[in-house]
Amino acid sequence: MISYEKYNKIDLYLKKVTRNVWECENDIRREKNLPTLELYQEGFSIEDCFNYEMGHTIFFFACNYSFLKVVGEKLLAARKHSPELFGTDDAQDILEALYEVCGRNCTIDEYVDYLQQYACCYLLYETEGVLSPNVLRIDLFRLLRPNKDNPKYLEFIGGIFHVLDHFSIDGKNLATGKDINDVSDIDEVLIYIAKAFLVCGGIKDKECKVTIQMKNGKPLNCVFFWDEKKEIHYITTLHRDKDNSNAAFTT
Repeated sequence: MISYEKYNKIDLYLKKVTRNVWECENDIRREKNLPTLELYQEGFSIEDCFNYEMGHTIFFFACNYSFLKVVGEKLLAARKHSPELFGTDDAQDILEALYEVCGRNCTIDEYVDYLQQYACCYLLYETEGVLSPNVLRIDLFRLLRPNKDNPKYLEFIGGIFHVLDHFSIDGKNLATGKDINDVSDIDEVLIYIAKAFLVCGGIKDKECKVTIQMKNGKPLNCVFFWDEKKEIHYITTLHRDKDNSNAAFTT
């Protein structure tokens, strides 16, 4: 848990960021004649924030309860309960597995909509005591769309679920993908994202690509998307490139 001093500083800054995100999201929905979002994340509990130090830089993860609950508990519980629904290339299977262990009194469609619209984490960082204005939003997933290889299946677009397609724990898949790329836990994946964002956070191009090292020395390719109106980045993907032997940071 972060200190109250750091928490108050981050919370004050994020309140402006999250309101702008909410207003931009609703502008898009109005243009598409879709229902607007009635709620948005204004402030985060200090108990749902944690930090990670790397040299002179401190990363701050400000998560809402729903994001933490799914990433920290429900996803692994779903994998244990319904292992046959993981690694199938179909996002619908992952969502069904999560719904079976969620314990919520709602339909699966309502649950999926809630996960997509409200469960999120914001990543910030400070270097030598100076808080950077760069912010990354990590959703569970941004969109669902037909799988390009099999239109009967759906795939996650953006967010941590898309990233987890490329990772495993103890040789068992964490989402729809079949890649065996072991990490100790999902927090390790979030830290890889943070390290990559330190390079791309200051780059305001529509897309930024960077390569970093895993703990085992293998390269990871990471891609971020810059949303100019919302003035934040989103995570597009993070994956191993088996043909890439470069270990240095690149952009």
